[in-house]
Order: sequence, then structure tokens, then C-alpha cells
Amino acid sequence: MALSYREKAQSLQQDSARAWSAGKVDNARYETLSRFYADHLRLAGKELANWREEAAARVDQLQMEYAQLTRDLERLRREESAGRIASGPAADERARLNREIAWHGAAIAELQQLGKAETSVAAGGYLDLPLEAYGGKPGIPQAPGRRGWRWTWQAVVLLLAFALVGFALLTALPLFTDSDWSLWGSKPPTLRCTFAFGQDQEKTLRVDCKNEGDRPINLYLPWPAALPPETGLDERSVGGIEVQLRSPEEEDYKTQPVPSEWWFQNDHPLTTGEAVVVEPLFTVQLVLDTAMVRSLGDNIAGIRLLVKRGDGTVFGTYEASFSQPRTGRTPPTPRAAVVPGIAEAARRNVPAAASAAAPRAPAGPPSEAKPSSQPGQSAAPGAEEKPEAESEKPSEPPVFAYVSLVGNVAGKAALSIRLAQEERPRRVTVEVGDEIGGGWLVDALEEEARLVVVLSHPATGRTAHVVQGAAEPVRLLEAKE
Repeated sequence: MALSYREKAQSLQQDSARAWSAGKVDNARYETLSRFYADHLRLAGKELANWREEAAARVDQLQMEYAQLTRDLERLRREESAGRIASGPAADERARLNREIAWHGAAIAELQQLGKAETSVAAGGYLDLPLEAYGGKPGIPQAPGRRGWRWTWQAVVLLLAFALVGFALLTALPLFTDSDWSLWGSKPPTLRCTFAFGQDQEKTLRVDCKNEGDRPINLYLPWPAALPPETGLDERSVGGIEVQLRSPEEEDYKTQPVPSEWWFQNDHPLTTGEAVVVEPLFTVQLVLDTAMVRSLGDNIAGIRLLVKRGDGTVFGTYEASFSQPRTGRTPPTPRAAVVPGIAEAARRNVPAAASAAAPRAPAGPPSEAKPSSQPGQSAAPGAEEKPEAESEKPSEPPVFAYVSLVGNVAGKAALSIRLAQEERPRRVTVEVGDEIGGGWLVDALEEEARLVVVLSHPATGRTAHVVQGAAEPVRLLEAKE
């Protein structure tokens, strides 16, 4: 319609120009018709711009939905391959997701084609209608004898146009200046959040955030650790939720950058650096796994959540004390049959992998002990001479990474991995079969008294056990050339 409207006005304007060239209309009439059709052309161009803007916004929305559907399909395939979902329901869900993905792809392509169309034929065909049927109402052409009234009418319209433009600029000033001031006294990027523990003995904390402003707000969890480097803290439509914890002996809260995977939206864990978009007048529901938060220590008595904006504005604060604070008890020792060598290494605060890898010298009979150099004195421990082959140990491969077990998230293990050439660790969630780099694979997840992640290196045959709560991280060695 908009493209046909523009082409109709252009055609009529050209007809009037040809009529004037042929002497069929005088100069005054031609001037009137020319302004009349020019008004229609401006209206058609404005309507066309509005439609293209709406199509572009719809494309952005559909592309976000398309990306989410693609992630859901990939997640379904992983769950089906791991045997966590039956083949029948998985097939039905996969067919539904494929239909949704196909529909979104076709809709995106059609909208993009319409948005780029420059002619009515490219948009589906020319609609030949009377000029007034397209919806434009620029005014009735005036007769040549009413020139004085015409100029008075134009002056009034011009004055009203200036007044409307000034009012629009005042109303939209916050959008251009990115400030909290507006004509109505509202704050464009504004959140209203409510907090409530779930009915599962304080294992989850639900946060409902409603955007009461007129611009989307991007939330990064945890705040500000999950914020991408290219995103500035001074952006007013950017924010997040900061988690703070308190021990029973202290009144002050300390910020704890919990992993993004401990936050859930629509039963799916979040990804570090991925924003939770809160559209204007919409509400999003987020869930924090407080059971995982409390697993960070045995003396966590309280939690505080701060909903912040990039410029420092605090949208909401929530504080709660846990009804049953964890005490500093020593966890029971795991059975040696499940994870060999773990209990002894944990008691000595030595990483399990280092304990398992260290060779033990067999204890020889007393008769083999060499006498001391002086009569009546026993030889000092370790003073006996060792064979030359035993004293020369092969050089150990360099360390690839240092790994610690943070906890479990939705049936997966949360690992803290610091590569040898890096200064800061990264946190990932893994399951059986995942590769964490350097040829190391997750071989098993075992849970007795404490969670244990068994790592294996098929190329070298090495294994390592990462125990939750170990005093030191486990060293993973590189493969030999």
C-alpha cells in the first residue's frame, strides 16, 4: 500500500507537469497541483518509513526467538543422546521445534525482503486505487481565486506544526539525552523487583523483575562479573543483580560473584555474558540456586541481593537470613571403594590427583637397613643410599591447568579452571563426556560424602579426581610430545 501510494502520487505529479507543458493548465493551477501531489509524496514516504521500521523491529524479535529455538533443539539433542529423555517425547518435541524454526526462518526472510523493496511490484504488486483511498489527507487543493485564505491557512498549519515538534522534542528528550528527566517525571529505565524463597526449604530464591520504563533493560548475572568487556558500566539501560553473603560472626555483607549457571530463566541456566532482556512493561522471572550458593562455605548465615543499574542506581534490595545456618562440621570420609585415595588426601589437605600420582617406596625388611657410620647410633631416616636409577626421576610434563570443583548445577558439575598461562580462572559446567581442554575428558561424576569429578586423559592414560572442598586445586599435566 505505501509503495503503491508513493508511485500513484509520482504518476499524477508527472501528469500535471505534462499538462502544463502542453498548455492545458495555467501556471497558478500547476503550482497548486504540484504542492498537492508533493504533500501526498511526503505522506507516502513517511508511511513507508514507519512500515519499514516496524518490519525491522519484528525481524529483530523473530531472530531472537529463532536463536532461542535453535538452542532448545541443540539442548534436546544432548539430553536425548545422554538418555535423559525418552525417544518418543524427544521426537515429538524435535518435530515441534523444527516446525517453529522453519516458520521463523520463512517469516524473517519475507520481512527482510519487504523491508528492502523499493517498488510495489517487488512487494507483491501495484495497487491502483484513487489517491484518497491510500489513507493520505494532505488537504484539498485551493482554487486560484482564494490565494489570501490559502496563505492564512498555511500559516496556521505551520504554527501548529512548530508547536507539535516542540512538544515532541520535550517528551522525547530523555530518549536522546539518556537522562532520568522527562516531561511526566518518570524514569525511562526502571525496574520493580519482588523476591520470594521457593517452597523447597530455601534451596531457590525467585526474583520477578518488571520493566516500568519505555526502553529495554539488559540484565547481566552475576553483576558486574558477567558484563562483557565491550559493554560500559555507564550505560543506563544495563544492569544486573549483585549477590552478597554474610557469616554469623559478621554484620557486613561481602560480594560473591556466583557463576551465571546458578541463575535460571525458564528452567534453563544462564550463560556468562548473555543478557536477560526485560522489555518495556514486561516481567521476567529469575531463580537463584541458593543451595549452590550455600555450598560455597559452612558459615553462610545471610544473603543480600542488590538490583543495580550501570550508573549505580539501585532498583531494589532484598536481605534474608537462612533459618538453618550451616555449621562448621567436617564432612564424613568417602568410601575408598568408590574413589581410591580421596579420603587420605583430603585429611592431609593434599590434592587427590597429586596423592594418587606420587609413587610410594616399598618398606624393606629391617635387615636391609644399612648401619650408621658411628657405633651405637641408628641411621637417620632417609640417610640410606638409594640406587642411582631410583634417584634420577624422569622430568614431569608441564602443568596444563589447575582445576577445582565448585559444586553441582542442575545435574552438572561446576568447575573452576585456571590455565597455566592465564591469571584468572574461568567457570564452566560439565557433564560426563565433555572435554575441558588439553585432551582431558570428564569420565565420571561420583557423589558419596562429597561430590567428585573423575577426569581422564585417554592419550596418556592418566586420571585425576577433583573433590569438592579440597584445600588446593588439582594440577592437570600436559600430554608429552
